[in-house]
Amino acid sequence: DLAYEAVVYAKKNNIPVIVDIRDKWPDIFLNFFPSKLQKFVKLFLFNDFRMIKKTMMEADALVSMMGSLLDWGLRYANRNKRDTDRVFYLGSKKVLNVKNVLNHEILTKLNGKFVISYISAFSNFYNPEILIDCAKKLQNNKDIIFVLGGDGPLYKYIKERAINLSNIIMLGWLNQSEISSILQHSKIGIIPTPFLVEAFPNKVFTYLSSGLPIISALQGELKDIIEKYKIGFYYPPNDVDALVNCILKLYNNSQLYNTMAENAKRTFDEMFDADKIYNEYAKYVEELFYNKKGNK
Repeated sequence: DLAYEAVVYAKKNNIPVIVDIRDKWPDIFLNFFPSKLQKFVKLFLFNDFRMIKKTMMEADALVSMMGSLLDWGLRYANRNKRDTDRVFYLGSKKVLNVKNVLNHEILTKLNGKFVISYISAFSNFYNPEILIDCAKKLQNNKDIIFVLGGDGPLYKYIKERAINLSNIIMLGWLNQSEISSILQHSKIGIIPTPFLVEAFPNKVFTYLSSGLPIISALQGELKDIIEKYKIGFYYPPNDVDALVNCILKLYNNSQLYNTMAENAKRTFDEMFDADKIYNEYAKYVEELFYNKKGNK
């Protein structure tokens, strides 16, 4: 609604307007209904679909945090991509050098271990339950340990499932310094989901800023980048054996691990450093304004 009103106001007052797309609203509501009912839902949400179409068509430029979302916006705009339509990844700041922020007991458990980290919400979308099943399969390997940090509606349930597993550490909510410290003790960053979906979450950039190879179940642009730049592995959602095999590939092959870790750090520096991204974004906004207004 806010984007729609902004575009209407901008057009009335000859102000350049950029629409930054973060999710597929209102299309996301259709996912909760079977395909045979979706046309009726669209009728019910007629005004919402009318607004999103006008918002995209009237914008001077569209930007997004991944290519597939930009393409989605262009379809509503009913036009091809212009030079002024851009992708700006969300990115991340470089990791803080705070390796020993965590308490001594946790640091002792992590010392010398091959640490696999999940730092995110405990939700239905990013559900880390599969890591419990992985930990069970790998509990005879005393070098591999799983660290789960974050909070959410599934936290209590996950913690109860992990209660008898010595190779899982549940840390709950973490501040930024604690997250940085965990990642500096980690070897791999995990991005699980039980769904066959495209997404590009913030945790990707956080993991890469620490030079961690990524193992992810997400489709789309993230999967393509992981494979293109060789910064980790994709595994099919809910496939425990595939995820275990990805972990063991990196654990058993130090040369492969080191190559992927170097690739992860290089990819972050070149593509996902927030300081570079938002400096470029600011220049882009200024250039669009001056070009629209005919100023120099």
